[in-house]
Amino acid sequence: MKKTTLLLLSLLLILVLAACGTAEETSTDVVDTAADTAVTTTNTDTAVSLTEDYAEDALPIRNQLLVGTMKLEGTDLAVTPEQASELLVLWQASIALSRSGTGATEEVTAVLNQIEATMTPEQIAAIADMQLTREDIQAISQEMGLSTGSGDGEGAGGANRGQGQNLTGDDLATREAERTDRASSGATNALLDTLIELLTSRSES
Repeated sequence: MKKTTLLLLSLLLILVLAACGTAEETSTDVVDTAADTAVTTTNTDTAVSLTEDYAEDALPIRNQLLVGTMKLEGTDLAVTPEQASELLVLWQASIALSRSGTGATEEVTAVLNQIEATMTPEQIAAIADMQLTREDIQAISQEMGLSTGSGDGEGAGGANRGQGQNLTGDDLATREAERTDRASSGATNALLDTLIELLTSRSES
């Protein structure tokens, strides 16, 4: 009877030890898997993409790429000759779609995505950090001495617009917004032409 009891106790002890070993092994595996996942997550680079939600007058992504690329000139993040060759074709396509007015939204977006993808993550991150606004596009145009063609010329239309004595505050605000839009459009076109010249020259170097 005593031998049987001892034998049963021995078996129970072996089973308990085996169960503990399995649990410890499983726990170790879980910990190792979690650690591997953490390392993988930590080592994965988070791609930076451009947005328009940082300011009320934030530039559209297309103009952020335009102004940002120009502002990177003179830094170690300036466009390389290899990039310039690809970007030249893409920017020419973007300009053609914009000025023809026939490009579908999907086509316009696809070209912008390709422009962004052609630039390095460091270049895109630097442009994102600039948080460019309308003031920046005007400022860089003036710095480069570009003619923006603001549309504030004289003439019959201009003379009529000048008679603003009876305009309300809302009318004046609307007129100022229109003037700003014309100036911004003129600055954009001037910068686009300059960018094409830059990329053409860079790709041939």
